[in-house]
Amino acid sequence: MLKYSREKLSKFIWREDDERGDFKVGGGESSKFEIEDGDKKRTDLRELEWYYYNFGPLFRGLNLKAASIWGRGFKIKGDDNEAVKLCKDASLNISGFKQWFITESLHGLVYGKGPGEIIWDDKNKIDKDGNPIKDKDGFIVKEEEGKNIIGYDITDPKTFIPHWDGQGYIDYWTQKIITSKGTTETHKHKPRKVCYFKYHQIADNVKGIGLVETNLTTINALMTAQKASRDLLFRHGIPFVHVKKDGATAKDVPKLSKIGENFSNKTHLASSEKINIELIGVKGKSVDVKPHIDELQDNLSGGLGIPKAKLFASGETVNRATLIELTAGEVAEVKTIYQETASDVLENQIFVPLLKANDMDYSKPPQVVWNPLSELGEKEVLENMKIFAESMAKLVQVGVYSPESVKVIMDKKFKLGEEK
Repeated sequence: MLKYSREKLSKFIWREDDERGDFKVGGGESSKFEIEDGDKKRTDLRELEWYYYNFGPLFRGLNLKAASIWGRGFKIKGDDNEAVKLCKDASLNISGFKQWFITESLHGLVYGKGPGEIIWDDKNKIDKDGNPIKDKDGFIVKEEEGKNIIGYDITDPKTFIPHWDGQGYIDYWTQKIITSKGTTETHKHKPRKVCYFKYHQIADNVKGIGLVETNLTTINALMTAQKASRDLLFRHGIPFVHVKKDGATAKDVPKLSKIGENFSNKTHLASSEKINIELIGVKGKSVDVKPHIDELQDNLSGGLGIPKAKLFASGETVNRATLIELTAGEVAEVKTIYQETASDVLENQIFVPLLKANDMDYSKPPQVVWNPLSELGEKEVLENMKIFAESMAKLVQVGVYSPESVKVIMDKKFKLGEEK
């Protein structure tokens, strides 16, 4: 019978050698298979980044998606108060943690992977020149392994590469950096220094897959339509001037050309010569492309899981009732897919190594409990209370309710007597 432990719930966390399974899974033997020339290869990360930068709706949509994963934040709960405090101090109480979480989640959505750096209070062994000493395997030698997480750093996923064994466990990460001298160096990092945000995965794909790559066909089509519209505007949207003169010779062309260049809505011409001026606009049969654009927008909206009205910032794309229904579906997706995955990432890759470093029980680490996405903020609650109270005051004035009854209703509606 295999030995089973919490560490085996995730391939990307610390684990003991004797706690591995017997099956060769995830990026192991199957990762050695080469993709044939006729098969579709994975998109380069730099290309995915280019689409993110150059297509406005995609840029906006993925930023909204990443922020929605954080939503209204989370609480940390558990039976061991000391463990809860330790984990809270190492996450929610660290300045910049929220932005780090959102940015690395964005990396996961764009690139398919978000290897965020965890900064421990390690004491590195330094040589006489002040440079960290590395062991024979290329890792920095520690005078003392840190027990506390003191910060987080945003990384560039294009420069981080995971290296895994035959069973799919990440052994270490390599990071390529450009030095001040312009040379390239490769550094190795142990798993506990990286928190791996990866929301979508199939088979043994250790790299993960993002939302840009899965929607590339639609994005390309929309960008093509966008370019065609722009070209059409420059070519035909603004009529150009054609100036003609009866009996003109080659010597007259420069003068006629100058008349056309300077022609505007304020131009007044007077001439003893017979000159004809014609404004040439769109000619030929027009094609209704709106149904095709609508279909492409629907495809991208569905592929990203963001209502069309939000993604394209248009109030004409859907009515209010439908938008409320779609938004409810979006909230359900964020909670069941993204927040649940994020909980596993934080608990297994931050809380477990932290508890182990402090010689505490990590078999049942504190849990990440997300605040409801529909929960109103303090400002919103106060505003609603003000509006409701004004309405109730009018009902008291006409004798519908007594002041005592209103107090009971207010307490019940806004849970004023309950502790949060």
